[in-house]
Amino acid sequence: MLIIEEGKPADRSRPGAVFSAVSAGFAPMLGMQLIRGRWLAEQEPDGAVLVNETLARTQFTGVDPIGRRIRVPSVGKNQVYAPIVGVVADLKYSKIDADPGPEAFVHYGYARAYLSGITITARTTGDPLAAAPEVRAAAAGVDRTQSVYDVETMAQSLARSIAPRRFNMMLLIAFAAVALFLATLGIYGVVAYAVAERTNEIGIRIALGAQRARVVRMIVAQGMASVVAGIVVGLLAASMATRVLAGLLYGVEATDVPTFAIATATLAGVALLACCAPALKAAFVDPVIALRAE
Repeated sequence: MLIIEEGKPADRSRPGAVFSAVSAGFAPMLGMQLIRGRWLAEQEPDGAVLVNETLARTQFTGVDPIGRRIRVPSVGKNQVYAPIVGVVADLKYSKIDADPGPEAFVHYGYARAYLSGITITARTTGDPLAAAPEVRAAAAGVDRTQSVYDVETMAQSLARSIAPRRFNMMLLIAFAAVALFLATLGIYGVVAYAVAERTNEIGIRIALGAQRARVVRMIVAQGMASVVAGIVVGLLAASMATRVLAGLLYGVEATDVPTFAIATATLAGVALLACCAPALKAAFVDPVIALRAE
């Protein structure tokens, strides 16, 4: 909804805000932090509004929003204004994977005619779902014609908000695991083929006194040379693809250095094992059998 200050023309170039009609205990119960001003009181005859930091910063740049009257949702053609009594810190309580936008919390008594539904929030001790029957009974005691549905904990609500992102991430992890397996299989196959082609050479080296450990190092070094080149190319490609992956991440930057380091170390370790297996097999081949392979 567009923020319209009393006595001033509407500025449609500014972003709107989400309005919610709440009771006095809603914001403190959720753990919101009061930056300045006061909380909503149980009774607000003249109406009252709480705004979050984002709204205060975007709509009232350089001025104190406390005391200013803004238009609140109402039914009919009458324009209803209420004063801003407090500014609260931004809080993620509905969508954990998105930054909160401009929000305004209007005292429910002043916007009662605008309400089309009510969401009851409660803080409990122990299992929250165990309190559901008591909440239903309390609602029925007020009005038996009203039904209480979609009962869930805050953790379940937040998990549901990021369910699509979690599904995409799990799908991406599955594809990454398959790609890692195929890459490991490919490295092993290439190195094993190269060793098989050089069986005679390896046998001659061992027969002439080459140490088996040196043979292993030689084969592994040659195999890892292409792996290192592939890792460098992969890091460059990954850094360019960070903007695409940013939409799938939460709580971590797309250019997170520890993530890149761990992924690189994991790929290098797996590639090293894939190179060592055929190298060890070649190092312990019988020189006589190796020479006959020609």
